[in-house]
Order: sequence, then structure tokens, then C-alpha cells
Amino acid sequence: MGDDYKQFPNDDKFVAAFVSKDIYNMRSRNYILSHLENYNNKAPIVIENYTIEHIMPQNANSNDEWKRELGPNWKDI
Repeated sequence: MGDDYKQFPNDDKFVAAFVSKDIYNMRSRNYILSHLENYNNKAPIVIENYTIEHIMPQNANSNDEWKRELGPNWKDI
């Protein structure tokens, strides 16, 4: 393990990590989402009672209609 955890990431490193990490299952998920939601917000929002809604189906085998709508790259999307 390197000393990467000691570095403050630039925007590119942050975006790369944000889209590749499993934030849904992180212990700090609510902390991260709360800070994103409330950034520059004059009326902070309490997110403790929020739930995470899934845009894509949880089971890829449940319905072929959404796969057709997304096209041949549906797995990447």
C-alpha cells in the first residue's frame, strides 16, 4: 500500500475514484452524499431518512426491454 491515502486528489483523480468505487456499500456513504447534497447550500438538507433509488434494475435478467432501449452497450451503461 502506498501513501495515496495521504494525498489530496486533483479533480481527475477524484472523478475516476468516484465513478469506480462502490459508494453504495461504504460506511461513509451518507457522509459523502450529505456533503455533495449540501455543498454551497444555504439551507442544509438532512439526508438520514433518504433512501437510495436505483435507476437501473438490480437484476439484469429481469427484463429485456431496458436492454433494448439502451442498445448494444447496455452492460457498459
